Amino acid sequence: MKKLFILTVLMFGIVLIGCANNKNDQITILAPEGTPAFSQILMEYNATTDEDYPYTVERVAGPQILSSAFLHKSNDNNYDIIIAPVNLGANLISKGAEYKLAAVVTWGNLQLLSTQPIADLEAIKNKEIIAFGNGSIPQMILNSILSDFDDTYDFDVQYIASNVQESFMHLMRDPNVIVLTAEPITTRANDLIDELFVFDLADYWTEEMNLPLFPQAGVFVSNTLKASDIENYLFELQMHIDYINNNPASAALKTEALDYTFEIQLVEKSIPMSKIHFKTTDDAYETLSAFFELIYAFNPDLIGGHMPKESFYYRQP
Repeated sequence: MKKLFILTVLMFGIVLIGCANNKNDQITILAPEGTPAFSQILMEYNATTDEDYPYTVERVAGPQILSSAFLHKSNDNNYDIIIAPVNLGANLISKGAEYKLAAVVTWGNLQLLSTQPIADLEAIKNKEIIAFGNGSIPQMILNSILSDFDDTYDFDVQYIASNVQESFMHLMRDPNVIVLTAEPITTRANDLIDELFVFDLADYWTEEMNLPLFPQAGVFVSNTLKASDIENYLFELQMHIDYINNNPASAALKTEALDYTFEIQLVEKSIPMSKIHFKTTDDAYETLSAFFELIYAFNPDLIGGHMPKESFYYRQP
């Protein structure tokens, strides 16, 4: 009887240790609010409903927190996976962040909004344009497009908004201006303004400039993460993104339990417009290289002062 009791205690202890190990072995993911986080909706939902799920997802607002996480300065957590703008990752990896770019999940998400029709960019000449992203990728994209349309005209672009929400608020205060925004704010604007006209910069970029859709948020994996864990995550992420795009209503419904700052209807409407598509760096390599060349020509400091090295990219085994 005593031996049975000891054996039972030992087995119970092993179970507890196993549970602790499983918890410690969970893969931690950090994602910024907005469309990049939409790609993680199912993973975050599963993490809150299944205690044995191998992933945990944390959402944050602002690039400063992402930067600190890359360099392990935010807190004691060392995130296994960080979803972040591809140029931010390139910049921080050049400064010593121990991550690699494994995939791209969001693309070409920038729009111009107006209360007047925008048949083409001729319509925004002599208009004040309020934009966010001074000195960064949104300015590079907008400047490139305006210059391509007419490099002899000096468009009145004011980079005075600190973020996309602030940029949109300028249109709410003054219906005569043009504003630069991105999803899901563009979808919200459609709900708030009766007559709104949207000019998608990605459409001009691909159709008029004949360039591949520009990558935005990427999946950065820690150098300490095992290749098998990376492959499992990428496989599941691709399936989840396919599901989200095919079932936006179902995906949006899950955000109610996740305390999203965006209401369910907004998430549902914006998912089809957000250009959330999964591509590994192997498949997106040429597009990424061309995009980094554009960034280097615009401002090399945005990617650490030099083109990303080959070691920047995670290569699938």
